[in-house]
Amino acid sequence: LLSGRDPARAGATDRAGAQKKHSPIPGAEINQNNGDVGLHKFFDIERIPDLQKRVQVTDPVQVFGPLITQGSMTIWFGAPKVGKSIVLFQIAASVASGKDYGMPCDLPPQPVLYIDVENKDQTIARRIQDHDIHPNLIRVKLRMSFDGNIRQELPNMIATAMEMHGAKVVILDNLSYFEADIEGDTHKETNKFLRPLNALCQAHGATII
Repeated sequence: LLSGRDPARAGATDRAGAQKKHSPIPGAEINQNNGDVGLHKFFDIERIPDLQKRVQVTDPVQVFGPLITQGSMTIWFGAPKVGKSIVLFQIAASVASGKDYGMPCDLPPQPVLYIDVENKDQTIARRIQDHDIHPNLIRVKLRMSFDGNIRQELPNMIATAMEMHGAKVVILDNLSYFEADIEGDTHKETNKFLRPLNALCQAHGATII
């Protein structure tokens, strides 16, 4: 009354407003046949019990125990000089030879691409001097001088090398090198770099560490 509104008309208006507010969003009407809510343009939609019938559950194939499994992308991180590269090299040697190096490896011996952008030749030689390293372990050493944007071109180069050597496991040592010249939003640029690598895992069943 103080606002000068007619209570009867105001009630009708509020009810209409409520109906309008809760009306279905255009394009999101429910299809009674398959439960589609209009997302089919971008998404595949199915009921979970149907997925349960369709998908056969299998145990993940261990690359480095349960920590790293086949077809995944894993970021191995830690403080500087704690031995990340040593562990990565052991994982590479384990997959190349099919032997367990401290953690179970379910894979048969196979080629491994060890992309090395940091270690000196002497460092690698010292690391393997008392071990028999399987020839499946392939070191891909970064040249000190090169032309082009390596961060942009690397995913395609990895895909080509995987096909050439028949490798399904790729170890990139280390990620920090490719972030060194990033300015601005480091998180955003890192995601942009990792997304094509993750696509390799999805498309080819590759394991990238």
